[in-house]
Amino acid sequence: MGSFINPGMLWFAVAGAIPIIIHLLNRQRYQKVRWAAMEFLLEALKKTRRRLQIENLLLLLIRVMVLFLLTLALSRCYFRESPLVALGTVDTHAIIALDNSYSMDYKTGNKTCFEQGRKIALRLVDSLKTSQGDRVSVLTMARPPVGSALVSEGSVDLKKVKKSIANLVVSDFRTDLFETFQQAKDIIDQSDKTRKIFYVVTDMQRVVWEMPPTRQQEFMELITEVSKKAEVQIIDVSKPEPANFLVTKIEPSRKIITTDTEVTFRAEIRNHSPHVSNHAQVNFIVDNFPQNTTTVNLPAQGVGTVSFNYEFIEPGPHWVEIKVEADNLAIDNSRYFVVDVKEALKILIINGEPGVESFEDEVIFLRYALNPSRSEVEKVSIYSLESISDIIFEETDVKKYDLVILANVSFLSQAKVKNLEEYVSAGGGLLIFLGDKIDRTIYNELLYKNGNGLLPAELGLVQGDQSHEEAFSLDRLDFTHGALEYLRPLKSQFGKMVIYEFYQAKTDPDRKDVRVLAWFNDVDSSPAMIEKLFGKGKVMLVTTSADAEWNLMPGRKLYVMVYDQMVMYLAAQPFGFKNILVGQPLQLLIKTHEYAKNFSLVTPQQGMSTISPVQIQDKGFVLTYNRTERHGIYTLNRMAEAGGESELSEDRPASPMNIGGPAIFSYLAVNVDPQEGNLEQIKAEELKQLYPNFKFRKLGELSKTSEAEITKPPPSSIWKYLVYAVLFLLVLESILAQRFGAFKK
Repeated sequence: MGSFINPGMLWFAVAGAIPIIIHLLNRQRYQKVRWAAMEFLLEALKKTRRRLQIENLLLLLIRVMVLFLLTLALSRCYFRESPLVALGTVDTHAIIALDNSYSMDYKTGNKTCFEQGRKIALRLVDSLKTSQGDRVSVLTMARPPVGSALVSEGSVDLKKVKKSIANLVVSDFRTDLFETFQQAKDIIDQSDKTRKIFYVVTDMQRVVWEMPPTRQQEFMELITEVSKKAEVQIIDVSKPEPANFLVTKIEPSRKIITTDTEVTFRAEIRNHSPHVSNHAQVNFIVDNFPQNTTTVNLPAQGVGTVSFNYEFIEPGPHWVEIKVEADNLAIDNSRYFVVDVKEALKILIINGEPGVESFEDEVIFLRYALNPSRSEVEKVSIYSLESISDIIFEETDVKKYDLVILANVSFLSQAKVKNLEEYVSAGGGLLIFLGDKIDRTIYNELLYKNGNGLLPAELGLVQGDQSHEEAFSLDRLDFTHGALEYLRPLKSQFGKMVIYEFYQAKTDPDRKDVRVLAWFNDVDSSPAMIEKLFGKGKVMLVTTSADAEWNLMPGRKLYVMVYDQMVMYLAAQPFGFKNILVGQPLQLLIKTHEYAKNFSLVTPQQGMSTISPVQIQDKGFVLTYNRTERHGIYTLNRMAEAGGESELSEDRPASPMNIGGPAIFSYLAVNVDPQEGNLEQIKAEELKQLYPNFKFRKLGELSKTSEAEITKPPPSSIWKYLVYAVLFLLVLESILAQRFGAFKK
């Protein structure tokens, strides 16, 4: 059994001879003189001499052991290998967790961190001896939400295990440390081996080890339990002082992008390094064609921003890429963003009070506010308006419009309401204006439905003065809402807006899907604008009229700005549906007129899958694809019906850039998680402070640690047990000395 003692503490071992020396000196202290009177006493002493000798020798031995063991404890000695290993053959179960997250693709010189880690994992497998009962399990640390082990059961087929490790590549996912330790714990609990070792081969990212506050306690308990049941060895394969540039965010300046309208794409570039970078080059690419290049100054461990302006000529799906100059981790240098460019935003207005004269028309002011042009050729607005009466509303397919507006509509039927519910639930927007033509009983019955319908609130009585002698204004507004945030600088102007009449609206304060945006200054602080989320879509209720019959808002600049922002908010489809992170599912709503039995999805690696839309109750059709394992642009094409001419053929490989190829239905952007691009490392001392009960052995940079050292078992420290033994012997010595002394008396 190999052991180690601190040489500087060896001289303390001499202290073990002190009791023996005292014992010998006491024997020679007096000269022997025979005396007749003492003969009787000597005879009596002979009877107990043997017992006294044994007692003295026992106390002497205990005192020697106390000093000797105390010397060993102070020297902090340990076995170079665990006692079980040293004393004989021990069957071992090695669990190897290899980090294959994208940060491990960081490269300096000829090798990446992952290549170095994979080499270590293969070496660990080679160190096992199946003839002695050794087993191995291999885990990957980067995984989708539901991960799986590379080799979960303890395997004895080391050749097969090594082949699996050799074929493993870096993924586009981030590290899931919690899941890794949880899976390791399950394997350890099921293992029947005498010795269990958990190797964690990783680049020691701080963001990975520092759990969110909501999960930190649970993670601490998990890793503490693992370290109690197995030896934990963390093998650090990181590079010293890593530096990384990455694009973390892309945001367009407009919620709705149309042709012939300039849009600004703003990107956030982060510098994860301790050094300033001046004039880092950033490229702007549209549909795979380079457009512009600029530079950005990046502070150390800081952020810089760049902006690119672009005007789309053709409507339809497009994608942009913003790319920072190459560095040692290439995967996060680019970020993609998908947009659907419209020729115009199609809005259907249901006019509840068409007027013979223009000034009598219910929606005349609203029409001019959204699109003041009288010309069919001149484009001065992004809105394309179509106005119909409520009589022909039932025959109209609302699903082809981006927004539907009900303005003082009196005639409602169950068929109309069902049509609207399906439309909004599938992602459409609905704006409702009230007025003197509506029947609140019908609205409450068909639209409110005790809170289950489209209407955000139950309608009460009309409030205000028909003679218009008394006026109200907007008292409070929620400028944190997306429909009003742009108007925050005009906050003081809202108090000047004159409203004579409005409907009382009673909202349920417990509903999370209903939100009041504005209130009147009446005694009850009645709601003026209320939003309700309905399925995938949104409904906005304005409790006054769209025309000038109940208020003096129409014709004013603020009227135009308020409803322009509200219409844009309701009609805009969130960009997030088509811009997701690796591992998140793609879920795309398909409108009725866009339906096809099958769609083809081309991945960034040019693989192709056929997916079919599924009908979700009354919410329309949904396309779902879960295998978003690689970052990049995914291209969706509508396939022809059986018997018709297919849009894809074997002679033309599926590619988003094929000239004359199938018409592209949509693009979908999948990006890597930018948090994984933060390569800052956590030190062993910090890890011990963060998780004080977590026992582990950390091996540092491989340039400073031989690979042979990695496969050695951790030293077994015994100094604590020696201290316990010293305390026990001191107590035992005191008890025996007291008992022996009392017996002598």
